[in-house]
Amino acid sequence: MKPRIFVSSTFYDLKPIREDLYHFIRQYNYEPIESEAGDIGYVPGQNLDKSCYTAMKDCDMAILIIGGRYGSAASDETDEDGDYISVTHKEFRTAVENGVPVYAFIEQAVNTEYELYKLNKERFNDPAFEFEFNSVDNRKVFKFISELRGIVGIPIFAFSKTQDIKDYLSIQWADMFKKYLQILKEKKADEKIKNSVEDMNILVQKMNLMLDSVGKKILSADNSKEYKNVIEMQNVVSACQKISRGINLEYASLEDSYAERKNLVGKFVDALDESMSEDIWGSLSDKKNVDKFFEYFKSKDAGIAIISLGFTKDKEDIQDIVKNPKTKELLINELVKDKYYAFMVEEDFDKDMKEETNNADI
Repeated sequence: MKPRIFVSSTFYDLKPIREDLYHFIRQYNYEPIESEAGDIGYVPGQNLDKSCYTAMKDCDMAILIIGGRYGSAASDETDEDGDYISVTHKEFRTAVENGVPVYAFIEQAVNTEYELYKLNKERFNDPAFEFEFNSVDNRKVFKFISELRGIVGIPIFAFSKTQDIKDYLSIQWADMFKKYLQILKEKKADEKIKNSVEDMNILVQKMNLMLDSVGKKILSADNSKEYKNVIEMQNVVSACQKISRGINLEYASLEDSYAERKNLVGKFVDALDESMSEDIWGSLSDKKNVDKFFEYFKSKDAGIAIISLGFTKDKEDIQDIVKNPKTKELLINELVKDKYYAFMVEEDFDKDMKEETNNADI
């Protein structure tokens, strides 16, 4: 698909510039939108200028040219003073409102007089003050330029001849293409990193399988249950990491004694066990699910102060631990240790996670 570029300007006074730019755009194998050549589909019974605004919305880029004429009035459109705005002015606003990138070019003589207008704006805006500018037919041209310059991110360039516009656009489009190539390179680099991570994960899985096999052989020599105990403990440690980094217990403090920690964690794990059959494990991106989750644990005297939005994704892994009496007890004994308990204390909980939970449109 070719990029579609809308050239917006008053017509008769800038017609030679428009035609030159159409030819220039086609040299890049882009598609200029030529209203005078019938490129805009007009709707019967609708004002012609409205079709121009529709065409602008569908474009990939707009080139705005401001000369000495303000232009004819847009249909059904006025400014903040109740006065008319021109079709070109409305085309520009349509581009901005719809996120169409705009390159703006102002005739040098007009731009020079605009600087004079800007220094004496209040005086020139007084209808009683009579003054004729050499380069513009209407002071609204300057109001248009003021609005243009007040919008951040729009490149504005003063020109004396059409070649100035073409030279500027050539540089800009070359830079855009270079940035696009850079994005492709970065994307390729990201893919390499992703592939490397995936390769590393596969390697880790292979090593785990190898160590698993070796462990079975070593530990099965005396028919010991050591191997099963090691695997169980690995799963318990994994569950401790997910729980301690996923929730923040209400009333938990680093000053709690061992007995206080055991009591608080024990109530929470018991509630966690019982919750597995409850309808509270939905996505925490939904506020209703979050409310249900908090209310359930509060009803079990195991209040949660904060919860990670991704916590419920670990349900199956946690369920395997809390449903087994042996691993459940191991889990409680581990969670009361400083290395896990500290993460479940509110003041040590990740602030970004806290803000994410409290402010999400859940």
